[in-house]
Amino acid sequence: MRRVPYTRFQFRFILVLLTLHTACAADDIGVVNGTIDLRNWDPLADGPVELSGTWDFSWTASGDVDAGEIGVPGFWNNGGTRWEGRPGIGLGTYRLRVLLPDASPPVAIRTGSIHTAYELRVNGVRTTGSGTVGNDRESSRPAVAFDVAAIDTTESDIEIEIEVSNFHYARGGIPGPLFIGAEVDLRRRVQNARLRDAFLGSAIAAMALYFLILHLLQRRDGSALWFALFCLALVVRTLVTGEIIAAEIIPTLSWYSLIRLEYASFYLAVPLFLTYLHALFPAETHRRVLQVSQFTGGAFVLLVIATPTTLYTRSVYLYQAITVLAGLYALYVLSRATVAGRVGARTLVAGFLFLFVVVIHDILHANQVVMTESMFPVGSLIFLFSQAALVARRNAHAFELVETQASELTEKNRAFQEEIGERQKLEGRLLMTHQQLEEARIGMILGLAKLAECRDEDTGAHLERIREYCRVLATELATYERYRGYITPEYIEDLYQSSILHDIGKVGIPDSILLKPGSLTKDEFELMKTHTTLGGDAIQRVEAGIRVQSFLTLAKQIAYCHHERWDGTGYPGGLKGNDIPLSARIVALADVYDALTSGRPYKSAFSHETAQATIMAGRGGHFDPEVVDAFLSVESTFAAVRRRLQDAQTVNASQRPAVPVQRSERPRAPGPISVVRESPPTPGD
Repeated sequence: MRRVPYTRFQFRFILVLLTLHTACAADDIGVVNGTIDLRNWDPLADGPVELSGTWDFSWTASGDVDAGEIGVPGFWNNGGTRWEGRPGIGLGTYRLRVLLPDASPPVAIRTGSIHTAYELRVNGVRTTGSGTVGNDRESSRPAVAFDVAAIDTTESDIEIEIEVSNFHYARGGIPGPLFIGAEVDLRRRVQNARLRDAFLGSAIAAMALYFLILHLLQRRDGSALWFALFCLALVVRTLVTGEIIAAEIIPTLSWYSLIRLEYASFYLAVPLFLTYLHALFPAETHRRVLQVSQFTGGAFVLLVIATPTTLYTRSVYLYQAITVLAGLYALYVLSRATVAGRVGARTLVAGFLFLFVVVIHDILHANQVVMTESMFPVGSLIFLFSQAALVARRNAHAFELVETQASELTEKNRAFQEEIGERQKLEGRLLMTHQQLEEARIGMILGLAKLAECRDEDTGAHLERIREYCRVLATELATYERYRGYITPEYIEDLYQSSILHDIGKVGIPDSILLKPGSLTKDEFELMKTHTTLGGDAIQRVEAGIRVQSFLTLAKQIAYCHHERWDGTGYPGGLKGNDIPLSARIVALADVYDALTSGRPYKSAFSHETAQATIMAGRGGHFDPEVVDAFLSVESTFAAVRRRLQDAQTVNASQRPAVPVQRSERPRAPGPISVVRESPPTPGD
């Protein structure tokens, strides 16, 4: 078998994903020289606009004021040549002039991550903020808050001011994008983003729990434990980055705790992954490299715990370089494992390559090199699914070993089997063959169906025709795209055998109603309709007794629902459309066609063409449109089956006297089929 080139395919997929991701982040409207012109913008029709570009900026640290421009999003200590050399610590004010339409609907501003405290003012009036803005570390207080703040749009020319103070983080400024748009639209986007992060975090947590349970069941395999711990580190990082939903889950978490969790989870993830890799492929990894990574990760975590935020947040740049080196080393180990033919190494290479590219992307994003969004949670989830595939592959390999051992055991037992072969042959004569059992089963089904039909001697070969029509229809429907994989040869065979039980419930209808030559009264017809539930209930009881899935499942559906109509006017449940089982929809058309084209003592058989026109008139009313389309594709086969299995009444119909039919039709469910040409009546029960 030709192996799929996982690595090459994964690399191409990554390039396409990153290209689309970057393209989606672009926006035609931008801020230029501290102004954004939105006079031709419709908030409801055009959606939110990202307030990215060059804002006016004044540096107010230590009492000096230096006016100029700065890029948003971005940090002021690497925001361009004008601000080169500025420290991350300080106080600054961003200003933006927004030109709105004259009759603008209510709009709002969506703020993102701003380090580390800010106050947003519109035309000098405070609108929202986070933490406490101050001139020094003592007077300011950091906080995390993502807000959607409504702004006053009575004026078409507004000024937005964002005063930002940072005395607790390595870099200050507005690293995340800001958006302006309709308030309801922005809140919906925020909610979707939070649901996305919650879903990703939950999925990774479930993976961690799965591998932890796997470790408890197989303690000799330490890789499951290390991978579970790696997943937990990813869960923490997912919850404290992005929309920072950890602040909503645990409102008492301070800004300091969130930042420490963010950095510690990053510093722990690298040694945990390398330890997991060593547990998988010990022969391809170097213990000294593993020990260095564990010591380095522990030292950086200790730095997070023991030093202030202004210090340990600067350490991330060095650890980002260490992470890239660790990723290259992991690729080296996986390459060696692949060459050595280790089980699951190819799958792990594909998943890790995707994760590694995502990590590099996010490092560039964190340093404002690429202005996109973080892809780490999605990349982590895809990587974890590749690990699930790895576990499945290893389990499959173990199963193959078991099969090999079983085969060897079979060979060893062959001699013993030959010795008792003659005895088995003797015993086999006392058992029915599979074919005999199958014939007995089919005979039992036909006998049950004949039990209902024998009370009406005019039905002839009705049952044989019904199952032939059903097989023809099901075979044609199996070629339709939506039914591929559902209508299997086994399904067609079960439908062929069970369709003849559609009227088994007539056994419970009194002869005075079932064989009445004239019209039924309303009450009699209501009793006649109960043959559907009588038959379905009877089959259900038999099915419950054998306690396995069998052809009786289809038989039960058919008995209950073969008088339901596509438009919902049938009985007994008034089911509509696809709520009616497919098997019942097929039998409904076959039953009507046979009733129309079969002769009875009280009516002559209608021609194939007339029956075809009548069924076409019932498309979308009585019948499923797709079943009618399938019928029209095989109508010539229906005609051939009819000629081959036609009744004596039908053959001799032309010999009967041409006298008016005195027997009136029985009452039937609402919505009769339209009559075409010979105006045949809708067949009754």
